[in-house]
Amino acid sequence: MLDSAAKYSTEAIALFTKLNHYSGVAEAHNNLGNIELERGNFIKAAEEFNIGLETAIKAFDRFEEMNALEGLFQLNQDSDPKKAFDYFKRFSELKLQFRDKEDSMNALQLEAAFFQEQKQNEIHSLEYESKVKSLQLGQSNMRLIFISLSLVILLVLSIIIFVYWLQRKRLVHSLEDSLEVNQRIISMISHDFRGPLNNVKLTLELLQSHDINPAEFAILSKDLYRQSADLALMFDSFVGWAISQRNGYIPSRIPFKWSDVV
Repeated sequence: MLDSAAKYSTEAIALFTKLNHYSGVAEAHNNLGNIELERGNFIKAAEEFNIGLETAIKAFDRFEEMNALEGLFQLNQDSDPKKAFDYFKRFSELKLQFRDKEDSMNALQLEAAFFQEQKQNEIHSLEYESKVKSLQLGQSNMRLIFISLSLVILLVLSIIIFVYWLQRKRLVHSLEDSLEVNQRIISMISHDFRGPLNNVKLTLELLQSHDINPAEFAILSKDLYRQSADLALMFDSFVGWAISQRNGYIPSRIPFKWSDVV
């Protein structure tokens, strides 16, 4: 039935505008805002509530002003908590004023029916006490709202600090792992690669200084070739290991039989 409701509200806006009945215009716009809110069209709902709010203020219609503020509070309570709080604060102030006026009128009517002639002084006293209690109740409600919002803000800040601390701890752990890997790489380079390279260097120096003859070099070349092949194989394995360490390598466990390996 939302389409029919929207249609009749739009027609009501046109009729009330012709009559210069701004309270009716504000009510119709607030109705459209609630319809769009029900549909999930939050941008359109915000436009309708804002028009309803402006029109209600122009018409001095506190009731429709409260309805518009309530709708804007519902729209912004998830997306913009600060703006939602401002709308809620204005709504609460109007609500308290509205209740004060309504409660005061009811109290005056009741007291006038029973004590019109005999209890005039008591009537004024009761009216004053009623206003004081209403103000105290309003102040208590506002304090409760502020305390609740403070607790919520404190909880949010605590969660943010905890998440930041957890991310920092993970980052420090990752940096420590990277430093350990770098130290391992330096240790392997200085230990496993230096020996074969020194052998090749010394042999070439002997050959250049003519301290060995070609026959002796031919014998040593076979050993140098073997060491070079081992060094190349070890280098490939070393590169693969270094990459796996940096990229967070996770080993894959494969079942096997020792007899097949032997």
